[in-house]
Amino acid sequence: MKEPMNELDIGDPFDHFAKQAFRNAKRFRFPLRFINESIAIVRNAFGEIWLRGMFGRDRGATPVALHSKHPLADCFAVAGENQIAEILELAVYLKHLAGVKNLEYVITQMKDKYYNGLLQLAYAYRFSKIGASNIELEPKANKGKRGDIYFEFYDSPCMVECYIPRSSRLDTSIELHHSVRAIFDALESKDGIYRVSIRLKKSISPLDRKQIHAKVIELIHTIHRQEHMEIEDDIAKILIENISKSEVETDFPTSRGHWTVYGGADWGINQYWTDRGGIQDIRDGLEKRTQRGNRIFVWRSPGEKKRMSLQERVDGLTKKMTKKLAQTKLADEQTKRIIIVSIGEGKHEDPDDIRICQEVGRRISIDHSNLFMIILTSRVWTIQSRYRYVSVILYSQGLDYHPSKTLFERLNEFEGRHDIFEDW
Repeated sequence: MKEPMNELDIGDPFDHFAKQAFRNAKRFRFPLRFINESIAIVRNAFGEIWLRGMFGRDRGATPVALHSKHPLADCFAVAGENQIAEILELAVYLKHLAGVKNLEYVITQMKDKYYNGLLQLAYAYRFSKIGASNIELEPKANKGKRGDIYFEFYDSPCMVECYIPRSSRLDTSIELHHSVRAIFDALESKDGIYRVSIRLKKSISPLDRKQIHAKVIELIHTIHRQEHMEIEDDIAKILIENISKSEVETDFPTSRGHWTVYGGADWGINQYWTDRGGIQDIRDGLEKRTQRGNRIFVWRSPGEKKRMSLQERVDGLTKKMTKKLAQTKLADEQTKRIIIVSIGEGKHEDPDDIRICQEVGRRISIDHSNLFMIILTSRVWTIQSRYRYVSVILYSQGLDYHPSKTLFERLNEFEGRHDIFEDW
């Protein structure tokens, strides 16, 4: 087995992040004078002891690429273009919302549900920038519950609930993340490049995963100068192929500019080989000649692949959002209710998603009073090396549209013209 290279050690994650941020600041137009301050803001807000605990937690046999201890820890440890931008963005929010009530509570919640809190801070910041007043985080709502954001706009009190829908569909294939490193280690003893394909036949338990793991390792140790070996039972079909003779790389084709993986697998992971001098270039996101090595592909079971119909998606989302509306309802009938729903990246242009959102909006508007509007937003990475929130709006029926239209138009104008890193 190859010895680990010292070049892969990053040392202190905070120092590593600062070094990477300063190296790439000019290329990505990151504000140099804010880098050290942003590190200090995030470190102090979440606590250095807690963050270092996230860096040091044992990953066991799970590789970095497939498992996150916490998104913030990975941002500091990876320190690529996206991760640097995210830390700077979060620091801007924390800096500008420092005087807002209950910010500390949101930060504490983000240690468990990071992306929920990030959405909450992102919109509290945006409301403050477009003229909202009396902003409060985690405001008291109805029956002892709390909303996410309270503010006043054109003298109208507004209660906001930020919502990230969770899929109820199972994906037990992620159990196999725990076997990836052991499989790659076993393949290191073989000559050539191998492809491991695992097609699940049913939802798997940890015990099933261990059985698959053992069979894959056994096959690897058995294979000798053969093109492939295959085994199948009631849990999975496993195929190991020697693809060293393949002259053209076909396992990672592109489709319409998006990366795809071999045979429509649900996920895959591969090894890369490069010379030692290329490691820093890869960290900096620069083009570097690399060679693909062994790879693993996994297909979910047919039962877990079943897609919900359009009607099922509408019913499910309506039910979830109706429950969320209870958290934004105040005894004061003058308070306007706003729901911000985070949808999948890039999905804001998906015709099915627009149809679903319109139907959900129609149902909810009929059944709930004082629903000001629903904002459907997608956090997307742009060619300007920034994250932006691209949104569409559903107006409530029977209410005065002017304030809600003005609010949404200001949000869109701010998003389109404002560079968040100019606001540090």
